[in-house]
Amino acid sequence: MEAKLIKAIFKERIKRTSTVESFRFVPEEKIEFVPGQFLRIIFDEHNLGNKELNKYLSFSSSPTHEYIEVTKRLSDSIFSQKLRGLTAKESCFIKGPLGNCVFKDDYKKVGFIIGGIGITPVISMFEYIVKRKLNTDVILFYSNRREEDIAFKDKLDEFQKFYPNKKLSILLLMSNPQGRSVYLDA
Repeated sequence: MEAKLIKAIFKERIKRTSTVESFRFVPEEKIEFVPGQFLRIIFDEHNLGNKELNKYLSFSSSPTHEYIEVTKRLSDSIFSQKLRGLTAKESCFIKGPLGNCVFKDDYKKVGFIIGGIGITPVISMFEYIVKRKLNTDVILFYSNRREEDIAFKDKLDEFQKFYPNKKLSILLLMSNPQGRSVYLDA
């Protein structure tokens, strides 16, 4: 099935770390996606080839919500500036869903080795597993430079606390400036 171009209204932003923010949008029509998929945020609908204003981002929300969420490490790029400047009820276009590296309900065991902002599709999957109360064993190795760089730390703590049957294992790894690793158990 071809990914659709859908208008979406900006709802809110959530600061995850000093450089990472999540952006929630309410699409004009429901986007049916599978946890792990991604989409394209389009600020220049007249030139879909504009790589500075139209970027691919993973869903960082579960498909169980009425909104969609994407998360990005903000930089000085034009795209990041456009995201920073969004105001309530402003619109953009979304093309999606895209991708097939996804979580399926019948998976009984999954494992992830993730670094930095690569956590976004995993958050979509975790949230889906928890909300659907699926019987899936999950292990996550998640690395960042510093503890304050852990995007979604609050959600990871919440998932681990409320996950049914305690089948969620999270190991947070930090590499300090000297290159040594520090291990934190979430």
